[in-house]
Amino acid sequence: MRLPADWDAHAVFTSAAGLALGTRETIDYGYFSLNPNNILLTLLLAAWFSFVTSLGITNLETATAFLNAVVLFAGIALTYAAARMLGGRTLAAFTLLPSTIFVLLSPWLGVFYPDSAGLVFPVLILCLLLAAQRAAGLAARIPLWFLAGTAGAIGYGIKPTVLICLLAAGITAACSPALRGRGRGAPVLLLGAMVVAGSFFAGHRLITAAEQQGTAVGFNVEANPNALPPTHFLKVGAQAVPGKYGPLYGSYNDADVRSTAAADDPREKFQQGLNVYAERVAAMGPGGSASSLNNKLLWITGDGSFFASGEGVLDGDDFVSDAPADQSIQDIFGYGNPGFPRLFTLWQGTWFAVLGLVSVPLFLRAPTLMRPEVSALRIALLGLLVFLLLSEGRARFLYLYIPYFILLASLSFSSVVDRLSVGRTPGGLGAAPPGRTAANHGR
Repeated sequence: MRLPADWDAHAVFTSAAGLALGTRETIDYGYFSLNPNNILLTLLLAAWFSFVTSLGITNLETATAFLNAVVLFAGIALTYAAARMLGGRTLAAFTLLPSTIFVLLSPWLGVFYPDSAGLVFPVLILCLLLAAQRAAGLAARIPLWFLAGTAGAIGYGIKPTVLICLLAAGITAACSPALRGRGRGAPVLLLGAMVVAGSFFAGHRLITAAEQQGTAVGFNVEANPNALPPTHFLKVGAQAVPGKYGPLYGSYNDADVRSTAAADDPREKFQQGLNVYAERVAAMGPGGSASSLNNKLLWITGDGSFFASGEGVLDGDDFVSDAPADQSIQDIFGYGNPGFPRLFTLWQGTWFAVLGLVSVPLFLRAPTLMRPEVSALRIALLGLLVFLLLSEGRARFLYLYIPYFILLASLSFSSVVDRLSVGRTPGGLGAAPPGRTAANHGR
């Protein structure tokens, strides 16, 4: 399944290798001045390379593939753990089915990049917050809150959209009835929010300092005039360009990058992005803008392969290994190879089933689906979709939240089965964990 590093992943891989091996000429300083968001991942990958080379391992492509596999497996384990806390052992076991299809057989297995490397963080944060919710006292809760904020800071440094799950948890907590009461619930919620936010900002400052001291950059990270501003991605998100599989809605294009980079002053870059965005929206008009957003939403959410075959320039002939046993696997995973249509059908069919199950709460107001912690998952996904509609959007940008889609789909399936059952029996798919009644299940 190993693929040569391509496009942005190539800059990350070669620069990390240069840092670990001391080959400075392979560090792409120009890339990081434009895209400082990938500095942390490069430093972490360089640390991994330094570790494996100290063990005598010289094939860094294989080492990267193993690291990607470990990260994705951790995502499966954390999804299982979150499901067990949300609904018990049987529900957790059910998550292994979609996790196998989307994570174990991931279309992104061969590529180490923020979209796969960041997958563990939203579900890790969820597990830490759920564990804090179940903990008996503050002595156990405060360290878990601290770890959740720290995980958020690291995840944000790898993929900024990780922050959305923390914001969703904060919105859910802010809407809690406990804040309107006079009991102990309000002070505990406020303390939790302060610890999570404090550890996030402290972690972010430490990461920024580490990035500045890391030799992957030759510029001031906090005062970098070349960095693409947020309004650049707003500008990119309001257009469509031709692609080899049809129009690409709100996707990366060289022309927009060049026009943003041409401005010397950061304030000019920022304003230029805002002006172009306003011009493009005005040119489309209300009806055209709504149609463009609809097309963009369908394009982002309609691909169960998360556009794996549409990113970069590699295809089914570019795998690194040419061993006969490996080629039998590549015949299934490689775009354009004989077995790929069957695997793509499995991804696509399962993805549509997952999306259908995620929408079940629109029609079925089951108590297990209305719990605050479950609502927080839906708020996170809603926030992610709104962000992608306004900003640069691609199907792969959904991938790091695939555990949330799997958890919501599993919970919905459980509720549908319970509703269709003649009588709910203890220990069913959606039954509360041992020792918990239906009334206190979500506490």
